[in-house]
Amino acid sequence: MTSRSSPWARTPSSSRPGVQLALLLGLVLLVVVVPQNRGISPGNTTKPAVLPSPESKQSSDTPSTSGKQPRITISLVTSFWAQSPEQAASPHRREIEEAILNNINNPHLDQVAIILDGSASGANCNHFKERMDQLNVQFHKKLEQHNITVPYTGSVANKKRPKLTCVNRSDKQPNYYQMFLYASSPKVVTGDVVIMANADQAFDSSVQGLRRLRENAVLLVPTSGFDKDLVPSPAHEHFLFLHGHTSQNYTEGVKARCRPRMLSWDAFAFHRRLLEGKLVRPQDFMRNTVEGTQAFFHMNEDGAENAATWSLWSNVKNAGYFKSCFVRMWHFHGFEKMHAHLENETYWDSPTGMVPDPRRKPTIMSPRDTHESFLKQIFK
Repeated sequence: MTSRSSPWARTPSSSRPGVQLALLLGLVLLVVVVPQNRGISPGNTTKPAVLPSPESKQSSDTPSTSGKQPRITISLVTSFWAQSPEQAASPHRREIEEAILNNINNPHLDQVAIILDGSASGANCNHFKERMDQLNVQFHKKLEQHNITVPYTGSVANKKRPKLTCVNRSDKQPNYYQMFLYASSPKVVTGDVVIMANADQAFDSSVQGLRRLRENAVLLVPTSGFDKDLVPSPAHEHFLFLHGHTSQNYTEGVKARCRPRMLSWDAFAFHRRLLEGKLVRPQDFMRNTVEGTQAFFHMNEDGAENAATWSLWSNVKNAGYFKSCFVRMWHFHGFEKMHAHLENETYWDSPTGMVPDPRRKPTIMSPRDTHESFLKQIFK
């Protein structure tokens, strides 16, 4: 009786002694002759990484926990607003929930930390976790109905090794300074590498490349937008869970959203210890208003990510700042925004002017992703 193997499992080698010996000698010769190149192959910038099989412990995509080098873990930190279970979710809130569920189910993310603002007795982290568990059950049932198999599996609220972390915050949405404090706090973050992104960004398997991020690098990650012909499974299946398999109500034609020279990004990736204890100047995380005052700024404001880069550099100058499309994240945003622009917003403005500005620091390095010497500055 033969058993069917998972399509993501590694093909087992032959059990014949002669073949094993030949393979072993070939491997030793390859290690001795071929010089090691620790840079990331340029080919990986265009081809999605192969997802590991949940059953296969020897998958090349799953970093080994044995040996001298410990496994580098990745945490995603974002903010979301609390909502009572009795209140119907708006269309864009559902999109955000699907992005969060995709990231929870992504085996290459070790933690998803949600800062839940506006938490109260009737709407808090307990309700949010229950909601995500319900969506996860519905999602997998819908996949079964369509005979679709995706590699992202598992329980959202795993009691033994919980992946979803939720922090109750009774106050309103945290500003960028507070978000960086959350993202660099060992009380909130369990991972070595942190991604801080908007909640409606969904990551695919390329996020595993951040395990090789250098300790002194800050990676600025642009969104790859959303296009039905580009978004890989299972991120695409999470999006279709909301919109339906026959619905056309989603964004198309954004194939050039992530461009190497574009001065725009939507997420930050860094080693947590790079920021820990260094964010001592909160005034650097304020920008000008039309009234001539300065105020803290938040995610989702126009130009906020650019201003946040200047603010971060003002506190962490011993790092290199790089923009790269190597890590792909997909924007689950086909519906209208949930908030209007603030009247006193000054777009693209930091306390000292537009960011980035070629006359000011930091210098954002952003050549083409296929430039291997550039990737070696970011990844080990």
